[in-house]
Amino acid sequence: MAQSVEEPNDKGKTFSVGPYGGTEGRAWDDGIYSTVKTVMICHDAFCIRWIRIQYVFAGRLFWSEIHGPTNYNDHIHTVSPATITLSS
Repeated sequence: MAQSVEEPNDKGKTFSVGPYGGTEGRAWDDGIYSTVKTVMICHDAFCIRWIRIQYVFAGRLFWSEIHGPTNYNDHIHTVSPATITLSS
């Protein structure tokens, strides 16, 4: 079943995006949390292979599942939300 995320556009309305993924990409949902502490990103020369997110919930840190195939561990980067830049 396809899921979508509603995001605002420049006119204040929303439009639907996603889910995205490779040939076997699946939509996922970690739930709703107010704070993202860390994002781990694993990639190779071709694409992002998996991501894993560390959340804060009720004052405690916890990691999400790995979203993507776990047989790749070539290049793993850990970033904090303050260093993430979003662009369209």
